[in-house]
Amino acid sequence: MRLIRERDRRAMTGVPRSTWYALMAEGAAPKPVQLGLRSVAWIEDEIEAWMQELETRRDSGQGASSKRD
Repeated sequence: MRLIRERDRRAMTGVPRSTWYALMAEGAAPKPVQLGLRSVAWIEDEIEAWMQELETRRDSGQGASSKRD
């Protein structure tokens, strides 16, 4: 398991920080793990699975919106 920080998460997904946190609040994006008082990271496998789910939804014609449907 590999942990990635915000910069890497943003580079992988292309989703800005504020948008990502809004998605997390909706339950539509993976949440980070707490590393310290002011330090978080994401589990890389969870980010990759989230991106795969978006691709699957796109390919099946469901669109990119997740739990709002």
